[in-house]
Amino acid sequence: MWQFLLTNNPSRLSGRTKRKNYLYEEFRTGDIENAEILESLKGKYWLYNKESILIEKPLSEILLNDLNDDYNKDHNNTEKLVKVLELKLNKVSEFEEETGLKVVNREKYEKWMNAQSDDSSENNEESVWSPDVSPEEANISIDESDFQDHSQEDLSGQGTKESSETDDADNNGDNSNKPKDSKAIGDWGESIANEYLVRKFPNNEVVWLNKSGNVGKGYDFVIRDNGEDIAYYEVKSKTDEVPQLFLISGTQWGWARKLHNSKKGEMYKILLISNAGKKEPKVREIVNPIELWNSGELYADPVKIEL
Repeated sequence: MWQFLLTNNPSRLSGRTKRKNYLYEEFRTGDIENAEILESLKGKYWLYNKESILIEKPLSEILLNDLNDDYNKDHNNTEKLVKVLELKLNKVSEFEEETGLKVVNREKYEKWMNAQSDDSSENNEESVWSPDVSPEEANISIDESDFQDHSQEDLSGQGTKESSETDDADNNGDNSNKPKDSKAIGDWGESIANEYLVRKFPNNEVVWLNKSGNVGKGYDFVIRDNGEDIAYYEVKSKTDEVPQLFLISGTQWGWARKLHNSKKGEMYKILLISNAGKKEPKVREIVNPIELWNSGELYADPVKIEL
């Protein structure tokens, strides 16, 4: 039967004819997908495995590689026959093994895979970031705007009355779009930060830790006067001016807190670069973030603690 399906003209597989002058004169043309015999075979067990044992499971659970070697698997029509019989594809089997999921409908699987591929392509396109100008071509300006108000609502009295409001605590994470090439954005921002700091401290040493071969721990820049540290800058960059949540590492926050507790909190500053990659980026100094956080001016969400 396998060889019959492979080698016969697809128009013969319907088993239907066109009648003329009461004689069956010619077979109706049609595609193999519409063959009536195939519909009948899909509900039967008729294929044998490599041990010549009848495979008693649906066609959708059978791989081409499962079939006996006597079956011709190199014919020009093999791929088409596998498709119309709805045999399981090797890639489906690999997908199930890798994910632990079960594919019950190959058509839906292929649609899902195509959708994933489209999403991946779109994400890749969205994540390709390139600056409009080089850091050297940018016109830097100072951002002196106020912080966005995040006054805490009154949460007392909960449970005493019904409320239609839902708790969005689980949705307060970092909702900013973080492209895969955020490092490129960060590098561009640090270049702007370096230019800004060199201009601000013309008579001091500006040490760009990541540029000098070191990896900045707790901060990216240190300003020195005659060998003595006088300021620390941690740089954060974004491609627009929309407020967003930035990750502050434990090391960064810990060093800022240590300075704050030692009455030297103003030595630690976050340097925010907005409009990264654009002609006119903005630079904002956030001095003593621990104090700003304690006073409620600097908003943090979510906060992770070690217990």
